[in-house]
Amino acid sequence: MRRVLAWVGIVVAVALAFGVGSAWPVIVRPPLVLGQDAVTDAASAGVTPVLETVGGGRVIDVPPPTGTSRKDVLVVLYPGGLVRPQAYEWLARALAVRGYETVIPEFSFDLAVTDPGRATALIAHYGQGRKVVLAGHSLGGAMAAQYLADEQRAGRRPAAGLVLMAAYPPDGADLSGSGLAALSLRAGNDGVADAADVAGGLARLPAGTPLVDVQGAVHSFFGRYGPQAGDGVPGNATPLDQDYALVCTNCVQQPTYTFAVDPSTANICAPASANFDIDTASVLGYSSPITLSASGVTGASTAFSSNPVNPGNSSTLTLGNTAAVTPGAYTLQVNASWASGPQSRSIAVHVANAAANAPALTAPADNAGNVAALPTFSWAAEAQAVSYTLEIATDAAFTQIVRTVTQAGTSHTLTAPLATSTQTSNMVTIWRIGWLKWVSGAALVLSIGWFRPLAARAKHNRRRAKAKQNRVCGRSYSAATRAASHSRSPSAMPRSARCCAVAKR
Repeated sequence: MRRVLAWVGIVVAVALAFGVGSAWPVIVRPPLVLGQDAVTDAASAGVTPVLETVGGGRVIDVPPPTGTSRKDVLVVLYPGGLVRPQAYEWLARALAVRGYETVIPEFSFDLAVTDPGRATALIAHYGQGRKVVLAGHSLGGAMAAQYLADEQRAGRRPAAGLVLMAAYPPDGADLSGSGLAALSLRAGNDGVADAADVAGGLARLPAGTPLVDVQGAVHSFFGRYGPQAGDGVPGNATPLDQDYALVCTNCVQQPTYTFAVDPSTANICAPASANFDIDTASVLGYSSPITLSASGVTGASTAFSSNPVNPGNSSTLTLGNTAAVTPGAYTLQVNASWASGPQSRSIAVHVANAAANAPALTAPADNAGNVAALPTFSWAAEAQAVSYTLEIATDAAFTQIVRTVTQAGTSHTLTAPLATSTQTSNMVTIWRIGWLKWVSGAALVLSIGWFRPLAARAKHNRRRAKAKQNRVCGRSYSAATRAASHSRSPSAMPRSARCCAVAKR
């Protein structure tokens, strides 16, 4: 029996030793050392990462260097599983020289799954009043997506964007209706994250989320922590391969084209026509002709000076027959297509065909008194108006304009009070409204009204009351009463005269 127990003890001891030995690298993590795995070049030499404690945990803060124009964006980067935060310092430095601040939190056991909501404290500390983009590599990316999905279910939206590096949202983390700006990056030779799973994750991201393959990269290239077991081989495994990762936006992998339309908005006075310049460019040697078309303004005609057009050349789009267009706002869609696929650009167009009329003022009423210092101005809508301009002045010639507002609506409430005066009884504020319509050029037709702010009107009323009282008192005095008033003894005067004397003191 003792021999059996001894063997059992030996087996248990060996099992424990094996378990502790296997778990030891997970339980005891390497030290967090700033700069250990960062790439420092001339551009990022001025970047100074800082190790701070926020929300009960450590975080690497990598702000833009002094003198760099700061972007109004905070990047919160979740590391991959069992990867130390400093492995992503190279990426944070590259973002810092471009004006972006990045914070990289440390997780228990270097596993973001232990605290997916860690970003809440970081956003509260670093991101007040800024746009926030969550980014994550591998497990970190999955947990960043999980966090945003959990926040979405709670009715909150802590971030404006999401960047996944060799990662995808886990099942149940549906962000397809979140409205987030999202980007998914996939390493071309990744041996850890399955390419089909990464592509399949797009179904749980907002429609149109681009999937960019970083050709020749492997899973570990998104961080700098050395080779990873099971990962692919960088590039083609030739001596010419280099260990680098290229992460870009607005990237292309195949030859294509691009085009631009100028102007991007147009106000047209029918029956005049409008011209738009279309410039094309070749990308990666694309040379096939580009076919152009346009639609969206019902009744108008469209014609191109050159169509199709070769990449690198230009064409002019003429929008004509505008007399047949019903006045109003339209979206002119300019389309281009050929072998590499279709592209389109949207142009805001407003068509008008009527002469300008003066808008009718509704409030404040003309010659109104006791008007609040924060009044609401309103006026009648004018057919075919593009915008309205409200001007407020203290003189009829409008040389002393104190407020100017241009807007599309027919009502405006001031957010800062108008100046009032208690020193003058004739403090008058004058306002006028005009609208902009593109008929034979810009037509600004004005309607003018005036009112008295509350404080000035109250002073004016007090002066009128006092003048009236003096007149009443004057009629109440007799010669004897006036003589008695010189004694300064109100009791010696009749009641009406007594009130007057008290009022005059």
